[in-house]
Amino acid sequence: NTASVILYMRTVSTMKLLLRVLYLVLLSALSYGQEPNSAGLDPCLPTQHNILQDSYRSTGYDLRATDTPKCDDKLKSGWYRFQDLNGAPITIPTTCPGRNRCGTVAPYWMNGTLPSVADNIISVQLCTKMKDDAAALCCAEPEKIVMKNCGNFYVYDLFPTMDCQRGFCAGNIIRCTVDQRSLTGFAPCTDRYPVLEGLPVLQGPLVYPDQKFEFRCRVTYNVPIDDGHRFEIAWTFNGNPDPNIQPTILADTQREAVLSGEQMKGHLNKDIGCQVRTFYIDTQDDKSPMRTTNTIFLGVKEQPELIGPTVRNNNKAFDFQCKVNFNSGDTDQQIEVVWLFDGVQDPTIVRRVLTGQDRIATLKGSALKNHINKNVQCQARLIFANGIQTEIRPSNRFFFGIKVNPGSLNINVQDTEKELTVTSTIPVVCNEGQDCCLTYKLSSSRKFVVTLKDTCKLKICSKDWDPDRKQAVFKITVVPFRNDVSSGNKQTTLSFESITLTGSGPYIDILKNHKPTPVPITVKLQAGYTCSLTGDPHVIGFDYPHTYHFYHVGEYTAYEVNDRHFEVQVKTWKCWRVSCICGVIVRERNSIIRVNGCARPGYAHLASLDIPYSLDKGTTVLRSTNGCNIGILLPSGSEVKIDLGGMAMNVYIKTPAFDINKARGVCGTNDGNP
Repeated sequence: NTASVILYMRTVSTMKLLLRVLYLVLLSALSYGQEPNSAGLDPCLPTQHNILQDSYRSTGYDLRATDTPKCDDKLKSGWYRFQDLNGAPITIPTTCPGRNRCGTVAPYWMNGTLPSVADNIISVQLCTKMKDDAAALCCAEPEKIVMKNCGNFYVYDLFPTMDCQRGFCAGNIIRCTVDQRSLTGFAPCTDRYPVLEGLPVLQGPLVYPDQKFEFRCRVTYNVPIDDGHRFEIAWTFNGNPDPNIQPTILADTQREAVLSGEQMKGHLNKDIGCQVRTFYIDTQDDKSPMRTTNTIFLGVKEQPELIGPTVRNNNKAFDFQCKVNFNSGDTDQQIEVVWLFDGVQDPTIVRRVLTGQDRIATLKGSALKNHINKNVQCQARLIFANGIQTEIRPSNRFFFGIKVNPGSLNINVQDTEKELTVTSTIPVVCNEGQDCCLTYKLSSSRKFVVTLKDTCKLKICSKDWDPDRKQAVFKITVVPFRNDVSSGNKQTTLSFESITLTGSGPYIDILKNHKPTPVPITVKLQAGYTCSLTGDPHVIGFDYPHTYHFYHVGEYTAYEVNDRHFEVQVKTWKCWRVSCICGVIVRERNSIIRVNGCARPGYAHLASLDIPYSLDKGTTVLRSTNGCNIGILLPSGSEVKIDLGGMAMNVYIKTPAFDINKARGVCGTNDGNP
């Protein structure tokens, strides 16, 4: 089990330590300067020592992430001498190499000076750095060994290390870096791969007068002779190679690979790039890491920008522009620009081909006569020889026309008026440059449904154009007729008729026959409320289901709504023990109607009808031929009917639904609360 294994490992380490202590005790019994015995025990003799010739023991051999640490825990105790790869003698270093050197984690080095020949066998101290930090001691857990100067070399009496984290250093030859090479892996070193001067450079698309094109990938290598270098260039498309396009191998003085347009047919509208790896021909299986160029998009990568409409030439012209964002400096490059209207091309408007450094196509506004109330848009693509064309890239859109919002209008019972917004995105320009106008007459298909509050015309002029917002905006206020107290809907259509143009020229002429789309209007009606005052008088009001009797004499408000300036006043006189109505005044805004029979009580049918001022539009007053019935119709939809009897007048009031919660008077507050 795990505990047994740990116990065994601790026992082995303890035994090694005890043997090492015993060895040091015996070693201390030796005297400095003694010669080896006559039995041939001189460690300098070839038969009395072994040779260690491992290049990794050098202080210049750094331990890397891919290396497996070397160790001397299997080394047999005895005398050893160190040699380099050429057989030359080397020694254990007398300065601290640090950790991760000499092919191991914690290498041994000698803390002292090398002995002379006359010193014979001496005891020296070996050290190692056990911890991997700057403050750690470089001479931790020191060990004692003996060594001897044999004249041309040194021998050391070595021992197996306690673990595989330690080993003996010798020599100082430098190991080649991962980007270097040599036959031995040590200095002198040369570059492992041919080294380029900077990144590869991608050029293209390079277009020729015949519209054929190509891409080029160029490397810079400043070695004038052929030193066996090779450059492998692979083409990428959106970062991936095409297995059908083999890499190009450049040699000698070649520095450039070419990708023809014919090879690009399957890779239009992609990011084109090239990747380069270098190698020497004698080690062609050992290639450098990939170096990648910038990429170039083969096509119009960014969305073209539609600009306009822009008014020019002092209000005499306007146009749209299509700006293509394409950075190629090749003067033979061709960009095709096509104009679209609601996504459809007009064959009468010829496509534009941009060449050289030209990146803007212009569309004159005078060409848009047949494209009012459509979305204007442009699209662009690159074109080459042999019918090769990149993907079409569309621009943003712009609505070019006159739009009424909302497109249909619903006027509810509570609405006293509603607003329409007319937005024109067509600049009104003409040859005269100033005071160019377009005027529409507004009309309703059905009378007495709606009226327009301020004007019956819509006039759009050059001065109304907002160049920043690219539009001119107008408001039309629609007011419903309230001359019906019944429920249901009334419908009409607001149309734009009788076009009048002020100014001349091809730009204003495109509007000559254009009319904005008519607007359907629905006025929603709801049945109103009724109040009656009859006889002496008996009142049936808005808020109470039963008749009550009003026997007071005087002048009283029967019904009043302040926010629309409407009121009905009545006057009563003493008739027997009760009262009767002898006079009525009706007012709505500026219209006043007076019915007066109070001068001759008992003869109400002979009452006078008086209208002191001009009546407002939509007010109607009717009287029967016998004079006994008077009807008053008002623009709000209110009605007042007066029946003239002998002793009294009977008054009937009808009010529209929107008067709810707004009234006061004898008829009640019209709030549903008795």
